[in-house]
Amino acid sequence: DWTTCLTQLNYYYHHHTLSPSPLPSHRTALGYCTLSATIYELATESRACCTEDWSTYTGGLTCFQTSNGQSFCDAASKAIKRQNCKDDSECSTKEQCTFPILPQGIQIMPIHLRNNPEPKLVATYPSYFYSAVRVSNYESRFPSFVASLSLVLNIPIYCERFLSYLFSISSALGLLNMAPVFWLDGQHSLPQFVKWLWPHWPKLKRQRVCWWALLTGTSLLGLNLVVSLYL
Repeated sequence: DWTTCLTQLNYYYHHHTLSPSPLPSHRTALGYCTLSATIYELATESRACCTEDWSTYTGGLTCFQTSNGQSFCDAASKAIKRQNCKDDSECSTKEQCTFPILPQGIQIMPIHLRNNPEPKLVATYPSYFYSAVRVSNYESRFPSFVASLSLVLNIPIYCERFLSYLFSISSALGLLNMAPVFWLDGQHSLPQFVKWLWPHWPKLKRQRVCWWALLTGTSLLGLNLVVSLYL
């Protein structure tokens, strides 16, 4: 499930993130087993991805770090194809567990698309990805040129949102209509409610209680409207 996946990813980050590295970023808790020879080869090359600002770096590589703090640049698309690990003990003797160095809160998420064997990598905040990407269980039956339209694909989402708003507005209006206020339905239902609570009270006493309750409710509603207009 799409929502469950992102929720678990966000929970895993907040509860398992390792101690921050000297860089102005964090080392993710989930790493990838990388050959020691590959680490040595990459560590001798340029490490601009580890030294430059992440927001302005355009080299296309990601900074990785071993358990002993050695940094190097590598392509994230290659790293995600390797075995996952949390420490060196989960890798072979010829490998080390390497961790991506990313800005605080950002995760590398491989997204697998239909009819595309190569996953698309997205490095962003899970919460932002959840709000920016829409996933639906519905599949359009329209022709392909129509199905490509976002409006058509999102019709179930729009209908669900419209019904949700309609239910919320109707519920709020229903509660307001039953408030003890003059000229609303609450004015007629209040006497019955008071009679149900205190059936042994004299009729004149119940009428007096209803009148004060209606006066108080109307005054509070009017005061709320006046304050809302000026604030």
